[in-house]
Amino acid sequence: MLLVKIEKYQQSPPSDVDITTAMKRCNGTVSSIVQDGAGTKIVYFTGDVNHTVFQNTLQFVAQGGQMSWLFFWGDSVTLQSSAQVGVAGSGYSITIRNNSQIDNSRAIVFQQDPETPSEVASLAWLSKMCHKNTQVTYNWTLNFNFVWGQNGNLKPGVSYQAGGSIPADLTANNQVTLDYVDGGFEFGPTSAGPSQGSLLIHESDNVPGAGNIDQGSVGIGMFGKGTFVRPTQPTGMSGGIQFGIHPEYWVAFGSYEEGEVVDTSVLYYPEQVMFSGNMFHADCAFDGRKWSISYS
Repeated sequence: MLLVKIEKYQQSPPSDVDITTAMKRCNGTVSSIVQDGAGTKIVYFTGDVNHTVFQNTLQFVAQGGQMSWLFFWGDSVTLQSSAQVGVAGSGYSITIRNNSQIDNSRAIVFQQDPETPSEVASLAWLSKMCHKNTQVTYNWTLNFNFVWGQNGNLKPGVSYQAGGSIPADLTANNQVTLDYVDGGFEFGPTSAGPSQGSLLIHESDNVPGAGNIDQGSVGIGMFGKGTFVRPTQPTGMSGGIQFGIHPEYWVAFGSYEEGEVVDTSVLYYPEQVMFSGNMFHADCAFDGRKWSISYS
């Protein structure tokens, strides 16, 4: 079932009548509209609807503007997947405040996924120096990527050495093949994979695997930066590694730079950040003993 999720940004979601009118003008037919909390409506529909045209039409019909609402397009499968990390295409931010006496340490955001295979490494996704009594803010849009790196020796503190990144999504571009051509890795074109709501990577038979000095790493990322990778190994088109999309955001202090493999046991007080509903910003303050996190 096709759907569009409309969330409040500067205005509450439009009325059901306005949504139905706009959808009809865009050659779509509304099947049902579900109120999901005070600031969200999920619209199930049929028809070949141009997303941009519908959004512009709805803004006209409901007398809204470009910043009135946030839109997430997909189906019932991708809606379930996206609920774990936020709304695709939406802007998120985290501010980390160092109110402790810890100095010369980096404010790190990384992701964990309890369902990833053991050979998959979690990377320091966002990282900046954050001295005592200072703060850093990270901003990103919830967009996915396929990534590969030049280093297959994935040990804590070692960089995967980012080499390539291409856009992905959870429906029409959730499958790709990694190839090794003339001594270098490269991705082929993306396509729709067999399982919506996840990301699938095939590795050609010529990709360097275990024991090869040219072995690299491959995985997925968000906002153009790697989040999860594993060492390359040939899988052929009948095999591959599939990443479910249900990661968790975590903040911590430590020495890891972006793209380095994370070992949580050597971080200062890692703490999970959980966005929900219409919350798009997390303010994370650390006093040296515990975190205080507020959302807005």
